[in-house]
Amino acid sequence: RDWSSDVCSSDLLMQKAQANPKIMKALQDVQNTLDALVQAGYKEARMKHFIQVIGSSLDGYIKTKLADVDLWKDDYRKVSRMLREACQIVDQWAADVAQLTGVFWQWKSGPYRDEVLGWLRARMSQVLEMRAVVHQLSSILSPAEIAELKVDTVFEHFSGINPLHSSNFAQPRWEAASAAFLALPASGGLSTSLSRSASANTFPSLNM
Repeated sequence: RDWSSDVCSSDLLMQKAQANPKIMKALQDVQNTLDALVQAGYKEARMKHFIQVIGSSLDGYIKTKLADVDLWKDDYRKVSRMLREACQIVDQWAADVAQLTGVFWQWKSGPYRDEVLGWLRARMSQVLEMRAVVHQLSSILSPAEIAELKVDTVFEHFSGINPLHSSNFAQPRWEAASAAFLALPASGGLSTSLSRSASANTFPSLNM
């Protein structure tokens, strides 16, 4: 049975996410403010700049919140909660921007998609999936099996790598560590789930 598909489904991972209500309220206020600017006559180019600046601020906010967390070694429940909350913030902002630019403002270029936040969302999801599978393995295997499969060492290939650092220089190291992780016996069940998000984790071209 390929149980990794169940463990790593987006709905299952996100179903208990409850982002900070103050942040969600702030996003709603920002959405209303942006719409008011358009109604006041601000054009697409200027609004796109505003949205990019806000997206960059969200990117920095999330990374700052997660900076003190060891995403590989800290308690699974803590890491899972924080990543799910961060993903929910990104998802809410992406939905707000899509609604504004694609429905309300009907930009000729189509709904705006923030590539930087999209990359961050994909990477956080990938880390969350890895942690979820290893957590599940640890809960169903016997101590002898955990020792035989070296479950406790599966994240050693990511030592020294900041999973949320996005750069063309860092990407090859991440890809090499991910490949090594997938090659481990303990992580074999992860292949199907991660293959679905592999394309989303390619470092985007930052045209800002």
